[in-house]
Amino acid sequence: MEQWEYHPSYDGVPQGSGISPILSNIYLSELDNFMANYKERFEVRPETRRRVSLVYGKASRELNRHKNEGAAIWNTLDENERQARAKRLKTMQAEKRRIYPSIVHDETYKRIQYVRYADDFIIGVIGSREDALQVKADVKRFLAERLKLTLSEEKTKITHTGDRARFLGYDITVSREQSTRKKKNGVRQRCHSYVVKLLVAREKWVGKLLEYKAIKIVRTNDGQERFKSLHRPRKS
Repeated sequence: MEQWEYHPSYDGVPQGSGISPILSNIYLSELDNFMANYKERFEVRPETRRRVSLVYGKASRELNRHKNEGAAIWNTLDENERQARAKRLKTMQAEKRRIYPSIVHDETYKRIQYVRYADDFIIGVIGSREDALQVKADVKRFLAERLKLTLSEEKTKITHTGDRARFLGYDITVSREQSTRKKKNGVRQRCHSYVVKLLVAREKWVGKLLEYKAIKIVRTNDGQERFKSLHRPRKS
């Protein structure tokens, strides 16, 4: 059933039917098992964290040394010297926050994450582009040889985490935002750096608002779009 029109079919699963995701889950459970085994073979140092970069480690040590030295001689300093040390401390903290703490391209640290819903799936890879290409090739081969399915080259794309990958109507990306926020203990921390974000595509929510007749889009004299809210008419 597509757009309320019935089309007889002798292969695949019935589109638009409630049984469609059930049949997909039954058949593609083989892919789930394949990816579980593939994950074990692919990952490197699976129970450890990323290694700290040398630059970040050096900045941390220098900052701690400055703090400890200041605490030891604080009572012996005059007001100008205290202000100078405090200013230097803030500068060092700002410099440290500008450095990403982990080694970005670390061949000794690899991860893979696989998520599937019915016949749609997404695979997240921490590794090189060559690793992502290899994963795609291996999955394509398994689907063709074991399940007799063809992986769509048009729909199956390799997307950098700095861009957006569309999955189930959402855009998935990894934030590079370096803004900081002060925690309860007074320490400033980057809270959005390399955090996975799930975003609603603009055309999706705008389309829904237009469909529900909640807004209309008007253009200003300079050609820019403006949203204008619409009220619901009173029911008679």
